[in-house]
Amino acid sequence: MADLTAQNKWEPLATDNSDREKIWSKSRTFAGDVWFRFRRKPTAIAGFVIIIALMLFALVGPLFTPYDYSVQNLEVVNVPPVMKVYQIPNGDYLYITTALKVISVTPDGKLSGQLRKVRDES
Repeated sequence: MADLTAQNKWEPLATDNSDREKIWSKSRTFAGDVWFRFRRKPTAIAGFVIIIALMLFALVGPLFTPYDYSVQNLEVVNVPPVMKVYQIPNGDYLYITTALKVISVTPDGKLSGQLRKVRDES
């Protein structure tokens, strides 16, 4: 190794074959290097397992539910989970949304649909 206290610090350092052996490593392809580094990191493997589990649940989960994702009642959108229901004299229950839509509610709490406007022709 060259003396660092020499006057000219810009001269290249001398190297010998022992330094070259320290720098050498096994050459890998890009994919091989990615796989090598990936296997050495336990957090990367745990994240990969979580992603695979989420994908599996997303694909298999709908097969076990009784509900179809494409069936929706768009008349009763934006209804809160807890709502103030009003009982009218004939025994029916009604809920009034923030958009002033009137929704009919069954006595057991299920939403049956939006009530239609009735116009008087008088």
